[in-house]
Amino acid sequence: MGYNPDTGIGAPWSMIAGNPKDVKGGNYMILDTTSQQRLGRLAVGSVWELTLANPHSFKLVGLSEGIKSFTTMPIVFMSYNQLQNLFSEFNQEKQTFFIVAKVKDKRRLGHIVDTLRATMRDNDIFTRNDIIYKTIMYWTVQTGLGMGFFITAILGLIVGGSIVGQTIYANTMEHIREFGTLKAIGARNSDIYKVIFSQAGISAVIGYIIGLVFIILVKNPVERAGVTLEINSVLLFTQRYIRKAM
Repeated sequence: MGYNPDTGIGAPWSMIAGNPKDVKGGNYMILDTTSQQRLGRLAVGSVWELTLANPHSFKLVGLSEGIKSFTTMPIVFMSYNQLQNLFSEFNQEKQTFFIVAKVKDKRRLGHIVDTLRATMRDNDIFTRNDIIYKTIMYWTVQTGLGMGFFITAILGLIVGGSIVGQTIYANTMEHIREFGTLKAIGARNSDIYKVIFSQAGISAVIGYIIGLVFIILVKNPVERAGVTLEINSVLLFTQRYIRKAM
């Protein structure tokens, strides 16, 4: 990934060693610490070989943190000029594929995008949210990954629903005499339903708490292995509450 080391636009945003400006003026690069699982130990000052059409030696001048690739391929940061020199081997010298721009007044973002699209009709103009949406749609719709997740979720829903249904049915049959007694003393069907659904609700809450505790226990080890676990706001709030209680 090429960026302008003078302005810092497109540079790694979380550095733990080195400076984004250090890539300027030569074969210098920055790698993220998440690449260590594929590349081994990363030491600032070490020399690595990058091969496109021909091999090139690059000096590692910095390490970033938390910048992960969905495909688990390491992301290499270098100066934009150096990246263009590498791509010149493919007879694509002085060609630009992506330009990252930062808007000073975010309130005028929509107007600026509309103006650029009107004046640069042969180019694609995307905002940050547009890129996020296109990336999500690519991986979930245009590849088999999304369908795989969808089928897994449906199977999990079917299996989970079947287990819950069997559990409620077995519990109801075990207490069929008690329910008969309630009916004999005047209980309505709605009262019986309330008892059954209350039992199902209690089972759901207990299962949720067990699953949440499991997530809390495995979250840090899993993230240390290089996989990020995203937790929504409701689950995150409950997680913090349980941690305080513990």
